[in-house]
Formats: sequence, structure tokens, C-alpha cells
Amino acid sequence: MKTYEISVKGIVQGVGFRPFVFRCAKKYNLNGFIKNDSSGVFILIQGDEKKIEDFLNELNSNHPPRAKIISIERKIIDYEEMKDFRIIESEKKEIVSTYISPDIATCDDCLKELFDKNDRRYLYPFINCTNCGPRFTITFGIPYDRINTTMSIFKMCDECEDEYEDPLSRRFHAQPNACYKCGPEVFLLDKNLERISCDWIERTIELLNKGKILMIKGIGGYHIACDAYNSDAVKEVRKRKRRGNKPFALMGNIEMIKENCYLNECEERFLKSPQAPIVLLKKREDSKIPEEVAPGTDELGFMLPYTPLHHIIIKNINFPILLTSANISEETILYEDERIDRLKDIFDYVLTHNRKIFIWNEDSVVRCFKGEIYPIRISRGFVPEPFKVPIFSDKTILGAGSDLKNAFCILKGDYAFTSQYIGDMGNIETENAFYKALEHFKRIYSLNIDFAVCDLHPEYITGNIISKIGIPHIKVQHHRAHFVSCLLENNILDDAIGFIFDGTGYGEDNNIWGGEVFYGNIFNQERIYHLNYTPLPGGEEGIYNNWRYGISLLYQSGFEKEVENFYRDYEYEIIIQMIKKKLNSPLTSSIGRLFDGVSSLLNVCHRNTYEGEAAIRLEKIAKRTEDHYEFLIKDNVIFYEDVIGNILFDLKNGTEKGYISFKFHNGLSDLILKIIKIEIEKKNFSYVVLSGGVFQNSLLLNLIYDRIKEIKLNPVIHRKLPTNDQCISLGQTGIGYAFLRKNHF
Repeated sequence: MKTYEISVKGIVQGVGFRPFVFRCAKKYNLNGFIKNDSSGVFILIQGDEKKIEDFLNELNSNHPPRAKIISIERKIIDYEEMKDFRIIESEKKEIVSTYISPDIATCDDCLKELFDKNDRRYLYPFINCTNCGPRFTITFGIPYDRINTTMSIFKMCDECEDEYEDPLSRRFHAQPNACYKCGPEVFLLDKNLERISCDWIERTIELLNKGKILMIKGIGGYHIACDAYNSDAVKEVRKRKRRGNKPFALMGNIEMIKENCYLNECEERFLKSPQAPIVLLKKREDSKIPEEVAPGTDELGFMLPYTPLHHIIIKNINFPILLTSANISEETILYEDERIDRLKDIFDYVLTHNRKIFIWNEDSVVRCFKGEIYPIRISRGFVPEPFKVPIFSDKTILGAGSDLKNAFCILKGDYAFTSQYIGDMGNIETENAFYKALEHFKRIYSLNIDFAVCDLHPEYITGNIISKIGIPHIKVQHHRAHFVSCLLENNILDDAIGFIFDGTGYGEDNNIWGGEVFYGNIFNQERIYHLNYTPLPGGEEGIYNNWRYGISLLYQSGFEKEVENFYRDYEYEIIIQMIKKKLNSPLTSSIGRLFDGVSSLLNVCHRNTYEGEAAIRLEKIAKRTEDHYEFLIKDNVIFYEDVIGNILFDLKNGTEKGYISFKFHNGLSDLILKIIKIEIEKKNFSYVVLSGGVFQNSLLLNLIYDRIKEIKLNPVIHRKLPTNDQCISLGQTGIGYAFLRKNHF
């Protein structure tokens, strides 16, 4: 007879771990107890030593699917004889080292009950169990017990309490457990936010059928919804949200998705995963989804219903719904009930409920690449799950991230915690959201930030935030952070070559970088190539009005006389003078801007109504050919002038724009391969890093990925974080770690 104290750390609260341990103990005839604490779970186990070993093996190999064990520590102790195995009350310690589970889509067992007319929770929109439901967004403290969630105001009825106490129930210690008698309720509000007395299901379906625009409360915030087949309703949402041409997300059942999109096994697996993200899919030619949903692209972003409320709605309609974040412009998603009147100019009705969302969480967006996940936006379903990195920091380091697509990252020990998606830091709402999210992470994990890293850009709001907080910090260059982020995410400490292509990043020479090639590792990054600097007339204005950069490309390439032919309907003479006199025309090496300019030259897109629109439209018209345009490399500078000349030649000779687009993409792929072949003769590396927003371009990524493998090197891309600026903060923490180590802090 032996007795062990066992401490299990990781995501082991709110995922059915204690009930699982209880059943394992009973299975092996072991006595003792288990409890949540601030470090994870604590187990006291007593019995035959061989059976204890079997018990521990089962903990490791057969734990609940949403649990994630980081460590199991045990020590043998002397203890009085125990007669049974129990789950006892949680304990709070000074040091927090447990992790909260992300919010989980409704499981199949709960769905069966939801639509079973004989079940007491038939059509109850808050049905959940230990395998599914809200977690992160309703939790404000650790341990993960009901008292530390927004469910604390709802006292369980006797039936729910019995389930909660029954080790054989799926709801054994399920903290959000509730039913019609004791839990939250759904109700409908009119435009004046007056409660409507009605059957909310029947009336919601009626309103959607009539083309009305609803605001619907989900797990991590409110969404704007309408009938996705109703083009007038879609246009009205776009107009009211001031959305430009940015694509909307959609929700439907799997049959609706297959009717409108091509779907492979990998994509279907992502759709049906517990994270239930938006998945970018190829639109079918016979799709009934109107062009207004996603103008200028052949992709649709679909998700399956992931809450009981969503399931009830989709079950009762025969069309998919548009489901986009409820916000103004690029603000964080609205989630606070008391602030919904801010959006009264957008919605006609509000479908809401009285379970409070403590912290927001946007929908995640992914695509399938080579059978694995390729993230575009990581948030609901993934955050706040940490991941391991190949370094160990004694200091707790904060990476503040970028001002675009912001998410911060905290490095603690050998784990990285990335925040939910915060958004673009261009307004006070998003800035306040940053503060709230940071305080939330610090509180639930008892973190004291020792050191911070922010972007080199002198005007970035994230840098100002860190200065206001008063944390010791350094500033690091944007693209170095991209490079290090991809290395850390892929557990690489060896030297690598990195192609960091994006739109904008403040450079160490005070120019705007964005077409950079680095060589090195997390401790040192040498900039070995960059795209030729080109004036960006108007700075930020030249990004939105990308026709300005088209003029700049022509001028820089020696084709000033051609400018009038391309831009006679624009103020081209003023732009030429700005370039010549160097008036508000910062220099840039950005590949993202190069895409913008080429898109304009081909008359594909002259104005970016959202980030990357011109590049996306250029990619979508591409038609495969074996040809490519040749980039010149001289003195480690990449020159595009010949590419522009050849594009003009092809245009004059009537070459179809789709072929020109493909030759441009193919030329960039060839450029990457050319640089790799030059450098492999001089340097020792096997990894090729591809990071930056340009590599969201699936055509370019596909073109280069296999070519790298063909020459027996390893292409390294993002799989846990997006390749866009949401990954920056992880790289910042890595460079911060290297700085502290070098300077013996």
C-alpha cells in the first residue's frame, strides 16, 4: 500500500478532468481525493503501487480530449488509510500556474439532447457539459469554479445539482451547468431596446426570413446577422457597418456549406473541430451566395454553428446567415450588454441573453494548407491555450505586438500565452480593450510583467501603452520579430534564412520595410537582402489609394511618360511632383506595396477599402502559365524595374491580365528560390522561414513551398499563429529573452 501526492499542471480545469480522475481511481480500486487549485489539480492517491502506475499511465494516455497536460509531479508520503475516493473543494494558492480552457463548440452528446423532445433541456440555448461550452469568456478567476465565472449568479436547481454531484454524469462538476428552471434565458429586443414578449425562436426565424438585420449575442461577443442569400440585406449591412469591400463571414450547416463551396476532408475536419473556426473555402460557380458577401474574391469564410443558440437558429431556416462581428469599423467586437445602444444604427432587432460575457473573443479564421491548419486569425477556440517554445525565461516578458491585427504575448518559463485577437489600435476603444485583456491575463495567471518589448515605430500606440505602464522595455524592428516568431513557433534554434514579406514595418534606417530577407536565429538576425526602395506618395494615404503607388512604380522604373496613359483620370501630376520633390513620400521596400502597385497597373484594384484588398483581387485573377517575370539582384538589393517593364510590354501586346498576374507571382517564387541557392553556397542552413502578411497569399505560398522541399530544404511557416502581424508579439518576447540573456538581466 503506497500513498502519493500528485500535482498535474496544464489545461485541467473545466474540461472534465476531475470526473475522469474520479472514474480512473474507482476503476483501479484506489482511494484518496482530487481538488482544483491555482496550480492545476492536486491528487492524493492511495493503493497498490502497480495499480497506481496503471492509474498514472491512464492519466497521460486517456485523458479528456480538451485537457492538455503540461506536467505531472509526484512524491511518496506517509498518510493515514483512506476508505474511498472523493472530489473535494478547490483551493486557492498564491501562485497561479493552471490554465483556462478555450471556449468549446457544443458537443454531439449535448446536440442530441438539445433536439430531443423528451429531454428536459429540449431547445435550451445554454446546454453544455464538461466536454463543451463557454470557458475563457465567462471566467474572471482561478480556480475554475462556478463562483469565479459569470454563472455564479445562477443557483442550480435540484436536478442540475444532482447531475453536478454525480460522477457518472457528463455534467459532473460542469461549472456552466444550467437548465430552463435555473439558468440564463434568451429574449428579443426591438430597435429601441424594449423587450418583446414572444417565442424568440419563432420570431427570430420570421425576422430573418423578412430580411431584417439582427444583432445576436454569442459566446465571445455580439454578431450582426441577416439572410446571406438576400443581397439587399447584405448590402444594407455593408452600408450600415461602413465595411467597404471586406468579406463577411457566414454560418450554416454542413449541407449549406457544401451547396456553396468546394470542401475537402481537411477543411471539413477544421469546420467540425471543437474550435469551430471560420474556414476559408473555394466558392462554387453555382453558389447562391451573392457577390456582395465577398466582392472580388472566389473564397467564402464559413463556420458551423458552435453554440446551442446558433444550432437552434440554423436548424429552423433553409439558408445560411451572414454573421459578422458587431462593431464599428475596426473596433473590438461588442460584448458588453450595457453598450449595445452604440450600434443601434446597424441592427433592427437584438437577440440577447442574461449570461454575462466577462471578456470578448472574436471568431478565429483559418485555411487548410497541405492538410494542416494555416491560421489567418487566432482567437475563439484557441485562446488562451499556451504552447511550448524552445527557450526558458526566468523573467516574465510581454510582447506588445503590432498596431495592426494586434494581440499581445506573454512568455513565462518555456510557454507562450497569446491573447485573443484585439484588432487595429487606431481608436480609444481598441486601446482600452488592450488594457483590459492584459489585466485579465495578469489576474487569472497571477503574472507580474518583468520586461516588455514593443515595435520600433515611434508612433505606435502599443509603444505608448508600454511607456505609460512604466515597464522596463526595448523596441525591436517589426520584421525581425516576424522572423523570430516563426522560429519560436516551430521550435527552431538553428540558423535559418527568412523571407519576411508584408505591407509595412518601420525600419532601422527610418524607411518603411516590407520586403526583407534575414539570416540568423533568435539571438541574431542579419538583414541580407531587401527590395529596392520606392517612394510611397502620401504615406498612409498611398496605402489606401494604391493607384498612387502604381504611379511611383512607373516613375521609378523609368516609365514616367506612361503615367498619363494609365492614370489620366487621377491626379497623377500632383503625385509625380510629390515624388520628385520628396514631399510626404517615404521610401519603402515593401512587397505588399508592390502587389498594390501591380494590381493598380493591371486595372484590377485602385483603392484598398480593407487591408490587402488589391493583392487579394490580383491573386484571384491569376491564370496558370509556366512563364515568370525576372527580378534582378545587385549588391544584395532586389530590383523590380524589369518586371514593371515586362508587364507594360505584355499589356501592350494584349496578354490576358490573368497570365500577367500569375507571371508576377511566379516571378516572386523564382526570386525566393534564386536567393536561397545563392546563400546556401555561402551559409549553413536547412530551414527557410516564410512569414509576413504577403504569405497569406495561397498562390504564392503554394508556388514556393514545394520548390523549397524539392531542393531538400525545410520550408518553415506559421501553424499556431497567423503569418500576419498577429504573430509579431511572440517574436518580440523571443528577442526580449535574447536581450536579457545577453545583458545578464
